[in-house]
Amino acid sequence: MLRAAAKNYRNVILITDPQDYDNLADELRANNGSVRIGFSAKRMAAAFARSSAYDRNIANYFAAQLDQDASAATPENTSDDNITASASPRLLISADLQQELRYGENPHQQAALYTSSANHGNDKGIAGAKLLNGKALSYNNLVDANAAWRLACELPDACCVIVKHAQPCGVAVASTQPLAYQHALMADKESSFGGIVAVNSILEAKTATLLKEMFLEVVIAPQFSEESLAILRTKKNLRLLQCASSHEKESPMTPPKMIKTISGGFLMQAEDKYIPTAESLEWVTKRKLSDTQEITDLLFAWQVAKVCHSNAIVIAKDGTTCGIGAGQTSRVFSVRLALLRAADNDLDVSGSAVASDAFFPFADSVGLLAEKGIKSIIQPGGSKRDAEVIALADEHNIAMAFTGYRCFYHG
Repeated sequence: MLRAAAKNYRNVILITDPQDYDNLADELRANNGSVRIGFSAKRMAAAFARSSAYDRNIANYFAAQLDQDASAATPENTSDDNITASASPRLLISADLQQELRYGENPHQQAALYTSSANHGNDKGIAGAKLLNGKALSYNNLVDANAAWRLACELPDACCVIVKHAQPCGVAVASTQPLAYQHALMADKESSFGGIVAVNSILEAKTATLLKEMFLEVVIAPQFSEESLAILRTKKNLRLLQCASSHEKESPMTPPKMIKTISGGFLMQAEDKYIPTAESLEWVTKRKLSDTQEITDLLFAWQVAKVCHSNAIVIAKDGTTCGIGAGQTSRVFSVRLALLRAADNDLDVSGSAVASDAFFPFADSVGLLAEKGIKSIIQPGGSKRDAEVIALADEHNIAMAFTGYRCFYHG
């Protein structure tokens, strides 16, 4: 009906959004009960956009259903009618303007926030978060907040993630939320200044009191206690975001896909949801970890590395990051940067766990880590020089585990 009315827009007035009721009333009053052709043309365009979005949602729903059916198929029953999981021949994107932003990454760039029309009523994720205090969110705030929230959603309670320029600078899990924040802050207090803080449980008053002492751009939590809101709202510019977890089971209407633009096109991939477990690790060195805390630190370091820009090296100890090196053009540079961060913050890395988001192409990185007393390393494995890397780890009594999975993240 919408499409038919839109085709006849010169003779029909159609409204697809309740927000246009007042606009129509004003138009009728201003034109003695008539509407101008320009007014009708704008509503015609809006109607085609609405019907197009509806068709896209249906197409995406059935495409996701077919993907699920194909993934469940066994080699024995796979046939032309049961297509193996693959990219859809057509990428259908439908999104609605949520808000215009002051500017993009830089003041001369125009920007806006859009949300998928398939997700109406779905407040999961940063795009659906509620701003409870502070100035409007900027483009960079949203990018940084997404990086912080993405990691916080995957970590256990109580955790704290501090992000600066879309990179974690301090991450910790602890027995209490205030302690997790204190540990994350001490991991790199200098970089945390002006950063984004995310916690994955209701923000407590004690944590809020600590947060108030630091200049921050955004604080994100699934909920804020009344006491914490009262404390943090005294800082009128501090943005407080209440955000529901985006890592619950997705419906077929909202498959976990990540889309990125390049010049002339789009890239799409499935979200990296792989998280290794103690049971899935392949121990390749003579020394194998059995201590629960050491294994926990190793897996924790991997989860942090997964959201750092590649090449990523994360040093962790007792549930807290000690040094993060990422976004470098060589892995050994990332190792040097991670160790430098630890030294700058007067953190002792001896006995720490280290995660590498990809294999070590040379043994030099392991040599640098061994000099500082690193005791365990988790990495994907698969290098031509794995034997040299393992031999050097054995020489320094370092436990090394392979995951078999790489976790590159290019941002």
